[in-house]
Amino acid sequence: MSAAPLARRGRLLRLGAARDTSAVRHLVTFLVVTVATVLVTRFLLAASGYPQVGGGGLHVAHVLWGGLGMALAVVVLLSWVGPALRSVGAVLGGIGFGLFVDEIGKFVTSDNDYFYAPTAALIYAVVVVLVLLVEALHGRRAHHPAEYLAVATDRAVAGVAGGFTDAERDEARALVARGRGEPGADEVAALVEAVPPDDVAVPDPVRALVRRASAWFAEAMEHRWAAAVVVVAVLGTATASLVVGLRVLVGGVDVPAWVGTGILVAVAATVACVVRGMTVGPRDHRAGAVWVRRGVLVSLLVTQLLAFRAVQWAAVAGLVVDLLVLAALGVALGRDDDRRTARRPAPDRQA
Repeated sequence: MSAAPLARRGRLLRLGAARDTSAVRHLVTFLVVTVATVLVTRFLLAASGYPQVGGGGLHVAHVLWGGLGMALAVVVLLSWVGPALRSVGAVLGGIGFGLFVDEIGKFVTSDNDYFYAPTAALIYAVVVVLVLLVEALHGRRAHHPAEYLAVATDRAVAGVAGGFTDAERDEARALVARGRGEPGADEVAALVEAVPPDDVAVPDPVRALVRRASAWFAEAMEHRWAAAVVVVAVLGTATASLVVGLRVLVGGVDVPAWVGTGILVAVAATVACVVRGMTVGPRDHRAGAVWVRRGVLVSLLVTQLLAFRAVQWAAVAGLVVDLLVLAALGVALGRDDDRRTARRPAPDRQA
């Protein structure tokens, strides 16, 4: 077989590093569980009076439990082939990393101050950096056909051991179809068809929850009032952030003035994006949604980071609203992409 097709691939692919088409779901699970773990930990510690585990001069900090959780995640992910336990690994890793990063204040201060004021902003910044990393790895470059074929093979690995349900076989077939023309495609297609049938699917509560939430968002975004709700939610969060910024500038919050200035500038950018979206939306719904999404991203990447610096954990409400709006817009834009793809004529493939 000629090596010419391999020579045209990127360096990572030639090293055998194919991206998983489900990676974003697993990574988002990891990040969501991380944030939830931090919030739950802070709530439980505050409710219980910040007890210390240990005695006799010893204190078992929960950063150690975080390390244990991350170690368990690595053991799970390295112990089994196929995709069956990746959701479990994502949850364990998220719990572990959440317990770990929650104690960041102790490790950036000379007096090991768990209550260090910028801790909330530091944790948020860490999560933002990870989100940007996920976007850089999976959001900027379409999957190569060979990656679809590699993922289909990965699914078949699980099928060889435990069989395929009808839905799982259909998913594997769709992946093979996207990898047609690549070396080994026919063999992978034959493997997918050779996997024995099985009526019992591997339990994946995370995937089921994601599908249920996506279906709910998709149905909600079909209503005429959806656009108005999205705009009101974004502008409402922007207004709350504006109040925080003004409080900082008038001295009502003990943080540097540049934090308040940054919040006001970021809020202005968000509002400008929303106004632009409302302007173009009646003519082009997709363009309007894209502009509003840009405004939400500005809020998530800049406004909320500074708001966490100013009012610490009180900024969680705005973060939740922004994330819900971003999820709804993502589902709406994804469905629009699917509709455009369905209307586009299939390209002719040369033998």
